[in-house]
Amino acid sequence: QFEKNLKKYTKSKYVVAVNNGTSALIAAIRSLSLKNNSTIAVPNITFVASASSVLLSGYKVKLVDVSEKSGLIEPETLKKVLKKNKISCLINVHLNGNIGDLKSIRNICNKFKVKIIDDACHALGTKFKKDKKNYNICDNSFCDISTLSFHPTKLITTGEGGAVLTNNKKIYEKLLKIVNHGYEKYRLKNKNFYHN
Repeated sequence: QFEKNLKKYTKSKYVVAVNNGTSALIAAIRSLSLKNNSTIAVPNITFVASASSVLLSGYKVKLVDVSEKSGLIEPETLKKVLKKNKISCLINVHLNGNIGDLKSIRNICNKFKVKIIDDACHALGTKFKKDKKNYNICDNSFCDISTLSFHPTKLITTGEGGAVLTNNKKIYEKLLKIVNHGYEKYRLKNKNFYHN
């Protein structure tokens, strides 16, 4: 029910609840099936889990400078980093409800074939307008995956907890396997099969 309500609220197609925000990031990273030795870009001002999730997933971290005013990655800074480094994924952290220029960041990442995970732990409920169209954070319009935390310091809390949101069915199916340790539901086709 919680996943259904979150899906409806954010307008994301798929939601998977997990035990915390760090697990949400790790599951999101693993669901992208990045190549070995891939590098993931992370803002240099963020909670340590944004970077440690990359390392725990077996990938390299590239820190990206953020704006002194907003604490967010700016498109021009990101473009310079992507020109000089082989980056497979960007974890774009939204800070204190602020979100930055998501469309420009998406366009730049598309050009360099970089996947985007929005770390939206600080931005659940943020709404914005771009080109006269309304968007919600976690509707995944400008990213591949969004992640949330429900730690007591966040906008809503479940004591602990987190979620991964995506509009991509293949990513969703991979996420289900990751969070359930590979377990898949199945039905026996042979009705005469006896199972104790």
